[in-house]
Amino acid sequence: MRITRKALWRMLAGAAGLTLAAGLIAPRLDADRFGTRVKESLEAALGRRVEIQGKVRLDVFGGPGFSVEKVVIHDDPAVSLEPLAYMESLEARVSFASFWTGRLQFSNLRLVNPSLNLARHSERGELNLAPLVGRTVVAPSGSSLPEIEVRGGRINFKLDDTKSIVYLTDVSLDVSPPSSPGGEWRVRLQGAPARTDRATQRYGLFRARAAWRPDAATGGTVNGSMELERSSLGEWIRLVHGHDIGIHGQVTSRARFHGPVSNIEIEGRVEVSDIHRWDLLPPYWGYWPFDYKGTLDMSGQTLEVDTTGGGPVRIAVRASGILGKSAWGARAAFAGVPLAGATAMAGQMGLAAPSDLNVGGDITGVVAYSPGSGIAGMAVASGVAFEIAGKPPVRIPKAELVLDGPTVRLAPAATFLGPEAPVRFEAEYSWRTQVFDGVMTAKAAGIPETTAAVGLAGGAPVLEQCSKGTWKGLLRYQKRPEQAGQWSGVVEIQDAVLEVDGLAGPVKLASARVALREPGAVVDRIRGQAGAATFTGDYRYRADATRPHQLRLSIAAVEAAELERLLAPALRRDEGFLTRALRLGRTRLPGWLSERHAEATFNIAEVTIPGLPLGRVRGHLRWDGADLQVPELSALIENGGVVGDFRANLRGPAPVYRFQGRFHEVVWSGGEWEGTGTLNTWGMGSQLLRNLRVETGFAGRSIAMTPDARFKTLSGQCAFSLARGVPVLHLTKLQATVGDDTFEGKGATSADGRLNLDLSGPERELRLTGTLSPFRLEPRP
Repeated sequence: MRITRKALWRMLAGAAGLTLAAGLIAPRLDADRFGTRVKESLEAALGRRVEIQGKVRLDVFGGPGFSVEKVVIHDDPAVSLEPLAYMESLEARVSFASFWTGRLQFSNLRLVNPSLNLARHSERGELNLAPLVGRTVVAPSGSSLPEIEVRGGRINFKLDDTKSIVYLTDVSLDVSPPSSPGGEWRVRLQGAPARTDRATQRYGLFRARAAWRPDAATGGTVNGSMELERSSLGEWIRLVHGHDIGIHGQVTSRARFHGPVSNIEIEGRVEVSDIHRWDLLPPYWGYWPFDYKGTLDMSGQTLEVDTTGGGPVRIAVRASGILGKSAWGARAAFAGVPLAGATAMAGQMGLAAPSDLNVGGDITGVVAYSPGSGIAGMAVASGVAFEIAGKPPVRIPKAELVLDGPTVRLAPAATFLGPEAPVRFEAEYSWRTQVFDGVMTAKAAGIPETTAAVGLAGGAPVLEQCSKGTWKGLLRYQKRPEQAGQWSGVVEIQDAVLEVDGLAGPVKLASARVALREPGAVVDRIRGQAGAATFTGDYRYRADATRPHQLRLSIAAVEAAELERLLAPALRRDEGFLTRALRLGRTRLPGWLSERHAEATFNIAEVTIPGLPLGRVRGHLRWDGADLQVPELSALIENGGVVGDFRANLRGPAPVYRFQGRFHEVVWSGGEWEGTGTLNTWGMGSQLLRNLRVETGFAGRSIAMTPDARFKTLSGQCAFSLARGVPVLHLTKLQATVGDDTFEGKGATSADGRLNLDLSGPERELRLTGTLSPFRLEPRP
């Protein structure tokens, strides 16, 4: 009978329809009656007790086979009481040989989202998978192992009853057992390490391929490769160390391995790049490749790896108990490694350095690390030199570094900051706390060279303002994260030149003691000179005070003109053309003056003003920006004294002065005077006298007003000023007693500057005239 093409297509379509219908209907059929046979077949294939806790369903499309829910594969109780594996579902594909042998056998097992326990018994010394693997060496009669696939799995590692803190997640595993006894296993593995003490997180992703030919006597031979994808260095440090130490970067690796399982030879390369601190952007530079070789003993659970090549750095890694209580360590030996690239690396670790800093020298040493002991080692740096353009170099002929856990210590080292004698420098830094602590001592070191060297740390207060001089003593610098560096210590300085804002020239310090401590500094035992004025005293700086600068000065004799010259930058400001000509705009204060808040207690032995010597001038100055105030300014005048409130306003182009006070026991014209009044003026130099305005009330006794007349008392009110260089004096409410007579009246200067007094008594009048300078009166006709 001939079958037509049309009939053939109908038969094929019918078969496809039946297959499709079977595939759609089969998963909905209850196949639990096959559960016992499936369970027995799995136990025969795996050599382990199997427990099925869920449904068993037929699967046509993927097989034929079965889909089993909630499957538990138990382990050998002698090795582990915890199951070997438990999974959400297991897909088992029936071997085609089962159709003509009548025995249910599986050719493929797919474990979906399983949790596998790879366990090792310390006394028996073998893995829980050893019996399963051993079946391929001498397979039981009539049995064969299926191919095994794992998708979305997790692999735990156990030693006896203790689980390792490290496990593999997102595992994709393909295991192809040998088709005949003595054949070759083929394994493909992809997964990401993780830790049980951290939230679910992948620490990189690796892939491995291996072919293993087992042998009962030697354990067999293995041949394969492994690749680590580009991963975060910080994540691998966190995986191994347990926490992030703040160092980030990228790492990748490729390796091949081959040989007997007791001595697997490994050869590969690891590449590290973009090293930086966690809170900084990666530099996108820096590439360090390391070729390595080593051996792995799977029987003894040991690993030994060493870098190869002729580079200056050699790294060795040793590990034991890999699948159990692992212990490992690493050692780096380096010889003659240049320090030239250290500044760029330090910058990526948060230790900022100037862009024009050049570093010379090399370093040699050995550093070891293990999780239990941390970092330990020693290194010696030779010929170290730090140099910035335009500044003297810093040289350290030899420096010893000691690494102890998270701490790096620099042993005391002779450090040359310039041509002067060396200083002794030692330091300590903690990677864990990011705290730096450095101490520098000297017997006679140059201040400019020292400030240039410590400028990287922000500069030591007081010393950084000195352009000359030497110091001896101890300086300490401490830096904590998220805080400004702090200086402390006590030093003595000599022959220093100090620049002070607001003074016309430098301050020369013959000697002084500087004590640095939070929240400021103390400079005492000061002996110095500013211009022609010599002084002693002390200075305190307190950053948390309302007026941080606090000064106490004792000054020898000085001329008022010299004081004005020294203070000229604070008293006077240059104005622009428009401001001077049209009085437009506003005089701008310099920044240092706006921000100045200071107090000063001063004692001047003598201030010389032409025609008016002042002795023992004392006061307590309060200086806030452009406002100066001395609430109780006092001075001696001709055996008498004056005391009052002095104020100065420095906001304009020239200073404005005001004094309000009283005078007492002042000797003048043969008598003693007292009174109260105010004095106002502005400007500098001769302007002070031209702009002077005085108003005062006075009282005197035993006054020789004329050669022939002596006033027993004289009182009144006075107003004095200058008009075009001519003194203008007005005397009012005058009261005088001459003998037993009392007089009242007034006085004033005329246009020619002569003083005229008119006094009237009950019986007679007194009319006097004369000059103010020199002061001389005589009867007026």
